[in-house]
Amino acid sequence: EVIYYEAGNVTELYLDVTQLRMNDQYVTWYINWARLLVLGLIPFGAISFLNTKIYLAIRRRRKGRRRRDDNLSIVLMLIVVVFLICNLPRLILNMHEITVNQDVNSCQETDLGGFPVWSIALGFVSHILLVFNSSINLLIYCMVGAKFRQVFYNNILCMNKV
Repeated sequence: EVIYYEAGNVTELYLDVTQLRMNDQYVTWYINWARLLVLGLIPFGAISFLNTKIYLAIRRRRKGRRRRDDNLSIVLMLIVVVFLICNLPRLILNMHEITVNQDVNSCQETDLGGFPVWSIALGFVSHILLVFNSSINLLIYCMVGAKFRQVFYNNILCMNKV
């Protein structure tokens, strides 16, 4: 919630926590458990499971394509590892908030709204890592896959040579 204080020609802007954000049921079930499951555990489980299935299928039909298969294996593992690293801070923050929800509510009048400084700082780092995670997969494909790189350059950048 945005609060404006006007004193003469000066307007000051403050951000405050909304009533909904302080509701125990909303914080416990939506912000903590639903986000932990829907944005963390389920996607990680799905990406790990599906990439493992793809990797195993590739290994079963491997016939003289070892280098290409190895590159694909690297891409699949990099995607899973990057996803885990980039989402880990947010998952840590979710689990931390689950454990200290009552303490945060009782200290909401402090400057940081009841959250410790490390939690606020890790929140900013988490946001940067989530943006990074959204954009890094294209770079991983381009770094490892020569065929992907060639098609990308030809179709997106309208170039004929790599």
